[in-house]
Amino acid sequence: MPQMSESMKKSGAWLITERVLRLLNGLIIYAAIARHLGANDFGLLNIAIGITSIFSAFSGMGADSYNLSEIKKNHHQKESFIGSAILIRAGFSTLSISALLITSLIYPEIRGLLIILIPLIIVSALSIFQHKLLAEGHFSKFAKLSCTSIFISFTVRAIGISTNQQLSFFAYTAIIEGIILTLLCIKYSNGVSYLALCLKNWKLENLKKYYKDCLPTAISALLISVYFKLEVLLIAKWIGTEASGKWAVLTLVLTPWSMISAALLPIFNNQLASIDPLSEIYKKSLSKVILKFSALALFAVLANTLFSFFVLDKILNEEYSDIFEIIPIASLAILPM
Repeated sequence: MPQMSESMKKSGAWLITERVLRLLNGLIIYAAIARHLGANDFGLLNIAIGITSIFSAFSGMGADSYNLSEIKKNHHQKESFIGSAILIRAGFSTLSISALLITSLIYPEIRGLLIILIPLIIVSALSIFQHKLLAEGHFSKFAKLSCTSIFISFTVRAIGISTNQQLSFFAYTAIIEGIILTLLCIKYSNGVSYLALCLKNWKLENLKKYYKDCLPTAISALLISVYFKLEVLLIAKWIGTEASGKWAVLTLVLTPWSMISAALLPIFNNQLASIDPLSEIYKKSLSKVILKFSALALFAVLANTLFSFFVLDKILNEEYSDIFEIIPIASLAILPM
């Protein structure tokens, strides 16, 4: 595999830093919120977030890789592509918000939380500006913006815990990080004037192409999100809201590791893209990447085990004591991921 340039190493370091910060934020602050709210209210919060994320996946259309590829490929017409994509994604967001409001009628106990979380769907539609920065190779800049949004949301949540805020407050904090990151990415892309320029330059042929190409991925993203979030809803229905809160704590130590691997993939993909896929060098390089990710997965299992017994049990109270022995077993799921 070709040697990484200093720029790529710097970008990789920033992306890893961002994901580690996100990992710590997810583990420590959410564990503190779980302790503060108790298993029942934490379960309600995660049910609401889970339902909202299903519709957010639909509004995002599962088009992350497609956006990166098209923006990079159509560099000189990216404003037209972005504007057309935003219009299509706005339509999908409208459908998603309507579906979320209908769902809120089925779950009256979390209706208020679902309404609070609606901006997450809008943020998902505007995530194309994040893809723009990555397509242009601004990995370090994106990581710095993301770190800023994580730090702000961490601070607000910590203040909420220290001032004994209630459930609805932490629903509001769930949307802060996404909103701040989206606004920062738009600002870095020359602000609202650039957004207006993109919307002004939309083209019907681009709009049709985006719809045709991304409708299958939107449906796929919706189904995948349902698959991953259904467990929380079923646990709440069959066992109880308190059990779903405990399960949500369990997933805290699993989800961030997939985020770290997702941060590393663009770096390795850029390297592999410069190699002939039919060559022996490509095969050897791909093998090295697989070995590195396998090593990362094994490290994650060990780290989760140590974290659960030496850190998490210090943050949480006895209400969650029955999940500590399950975490090492559940962490084995990281290996195939």
